[in-house]
Amino acid sequence: MVALTTISQDPPFARGLYPGAPVHGIDVEDWRLRGGVLLVAWQQRRAVACVGYLPLAQGRAEIKRLYVVPQLRGQGLAQRLLKLLLQHAAGTGVHTLLAET
Repeated sequence: MVALTTISQDPPFARGLYPGAPVHGIDVEDWRLRGGVLLVAWQQRRAVACVGYLPLAQGRAEIKRLYVVPQLRGQGLAQRLLKLLLQHAAGTGVHTLLAET
């Protein structure tokens, strides 16, 4: 069983991912203030996967941080997370998600 939380529900987890100075240009507090979303998949109280988006402008957002622990890859978890992210985005008025490259 995998449970999900968002960055707004669990900011200490997000700070643990990116302690101190911004990593790859991401400041977790700024991310939250700008309406960023980070979905975290948990298994047995351990974070095992995540994906998020950061709103840009005019209904657009950039997908960030798609990651699945190696032991769970190939089981469709990333696909499930992306589907949930798309649903969340649509529910908040985001109609275009761009891939970070």
